[in-house]
Amino acid sequence: MKHLLLSVFLFIGFKSFAQEIHQLTHDEAITAFEKMMAESEVNTGGLQELKYYIETSDDNLDDYIYIGKLLQLAPRYTQTLLETARQISFSPRESNLYHNLIELPLLDLAQAHTSEISALMKEALRSRNVESDQVIQEKINTLISKCHYKEIDNFIKEQSVVTKD
Repeated sequence: MKHLLLSVFLFIGFKSFAQEIHQLTHDEAITAFEKMMAESEVNTGGLQELKYYIETSDDNLDDYIYIGKLLQLAPRYTQTLLETARQISFSPRESNLYHNLIELPLLDLAQAHTSEISALMKEALRSRNVESDQVIQEKINTLISKCHYKEIDNFIKEQSVVTKD
C-alpha cells in the first residue's frame, strides 16, 4: 500500500510538473535570439524588430523566440507575426495561450478567421487566471479545427515544398 501511495504521489507530481510552462530567463532568451540572428539568412529586419520585445519584456520570452523561428520559416507572415509579438508585449503575465495564438494566422490559410483570431488575442490579454485561460483555450481549439491546417507542422511542411519550387 505504501508503494502504491508513493507511486500515485510521484505520478501526480510528475504530471503537474509536465504541465508547467518553461519560462526563459532574459539571458537565455537573448542568447537564443543572438544565435538565431547569426544563423538567419532571411527576415533579419523582422528579427531586429522582434529584438525590442525580447529586451523590454519580462514575460512570454519563449513566445518571442518562437515567433522568431516562424519569421524565418514564413517571411510572408512577417507583419502578422510582429503584430502578434506587439500584442503579447501588453500581457501582464506569463501564459500558455499565446503559443497557439501565434500559430493561428498561419493555420488559417484563407484568412477566413482573422477577426476571430484578433478577438481571441484580446481575450487572452484580459485573462487573469487559469480558469479563464482554459475557456479561451477551448475556443482556440475550436477555431483550429476550422482552419486549413490543423497543426503547425503541416503548414511548415507545405512551406518547405513551396520554397523548393
